[in-house]
Amino acid sequence: MTLDILEHTHRVRLIPDIKYRYLEKADSISTGAALRQENVQRCRNEAMQRLLPAHPTRREQRDADAFTLWFYLVPSIATPVHRGWADEDATAARKKLTSQIAWRTILHLARNQPSVAAHAALIRASGRYYPTLYRLSRRVTRGLRTGNLRNVEKK
Repeated sequence: MTLDILEHTHRVRLIPDIKYRYLEKADSISTGAALRQENVQRCRNEAMQRLLPAHPTRREQRDADAFTLWFYLVPSIATPVHRGWADEDATAARKKLTSQIAWRTILHLARNQPSVAAHAALIRASGRYYPTLYRLSRRVTRGLRTGNLRNVEKK
């Protein structure tokens, strides 16, 4: 439905504030097996086909690359780690997709989505250490939110 709406509008505005929280369910598109990752990739490809002009301007291409980073690349690399996939599956996803993350796209995305840009930079810079650093950053963030940093090392 969203793509149908976007196809018929001339202007879209990004609101950087979080207005909803996604509830992860066992059978949702963003959790689980590689088939779900392929579904996310298909959604991204469909969006680009329907919304990106045949000859995009430089700005339109940068925005499309930022959308790909936000919608597809970061979640497709982070979800296997977050959801506790087998190490070989998480590693395969990371190896396959990390090279598609460009520093210029991270910088472009940082203006409107700094947390996603920071996550993308962590993926790009940390290589094989990404799963460990991701889990550590989640524990630290949780500790900062709860005010309980003492338990960060224990979990």
